[in-house]
Amino acid sequence: MRRTKNEHETPPKTSNQTLSRRLGDMILRRGMSRKTQRAYLYWLHRYLAFHGDEHPSQLDTDAVKLFISHVVTERELATASKHQAIAALKFLYAQVLPSIAVEADSFSRDCEAYQAPSVLTRAEISAVLARLSGIPRIVAMLLYGSGMRLSECLNLRIQDVNEREDTIYIRAAHGNDERVTLLPARIKTALVHHIRQTALVHQQDLLTPRGGWVALPTGITTQARSAGRHWLWQWVFPASRTHIHQPSQQCRRHHLSEHVIHLAVDEAAREAGITKQVSAHTLRHSFATHLLMHGSDMRSIQSLLGHKHLRTTTNYVRAAKLLRCRIRSPLDSFCDINGDSESE
Repeated sequence: MRRTKNEHETPPKTSNQTLSRRLGDMILRRGMSRKTQRAYLYWLHRYLAFHGDEHPSQLDTDAVKLFISHVVTERELATASKHQAIAALKFLYAQVLPSIAVEADSFSRDCEAYQAPSVLTRAEISAVLARLSGIPRIVAMLLYGSGMRLSECLNLRIQDVNEREDTIYIRAAHGNDERVTLLPARIKTALVHHIRQTALVHQQDLLTPRGGWVALPTGITTQARSAGRHWLWQWVFPASRTHIHQPSQQCRRHHLSEHVIHLAVDEAAREAGITKQVSAHTLRHSFATHLLMHGSDMRSIQSLLGHKHLRTTTNYVRAAKLLRCRIRSPLDSFCDINGDSESE
């Protein structure tokens, strides 16, 4: 609903384009990823379009609730996308427009009934990994072996992998939090070999005029101007091509695209004959569920996954119970017509 305008109140001079720039800049200043920036800007534009491009300063709490209600009931939208829309509006009003009072309960996250995460059995995990090779196989093994998100894995820097301690430091984590997770012993040899190959690529890049650069995390550039060429800041999984960063004219290399891994995992799952919905994120779900099945405590799993709230981690409990119990159907206890029990 629109706010009742005071006849002495002048309309806001800030245009919606300026608001978009403010939101985008605030996201980056907070150290959040450009992927999050694109997603939040998308939901801002949908929110504004839903209310006829009215500026948020002219909208009240009911307007927020109306849009969220519309998003929540949109059948074609995944639950994660609905939560993302709510998070975008919550960030907008809390960080960019704090002077506009919006009731806290406007951002209710009760989007829909519980949906168990898609989880693979150990046999299915083995079948998928067997059909992967090269870098996609290493990445997939890391996702299942450490519980990282795909974006976190592809954002790893050389210095984030600690071979001696068998740990991985995650600096570009969800919500701008940092944490440490496991470096599986089974993948370490292949990963070390891959890093050596990456070092050779970096040496070649350094021979290129203004080459060998990578983008640095927020706040690092001002501390060391040449850090972007240092080996320790290079990507563990660099892209195959370089590009020119126009503002600096540096020849940079970005990390590998998520799309490459998504395609590889999807194709491997199809070849394995798995009928479940499988994505790279399914490997993270399977990591958490299998740890629960083998007795790991909830708090440790929460820490490894980087969940802010324990209730998020508990979503895996039901999936673990389903895989662990394997309740036998009463039909299987019947004898066949000859009186012989069916083999289990």
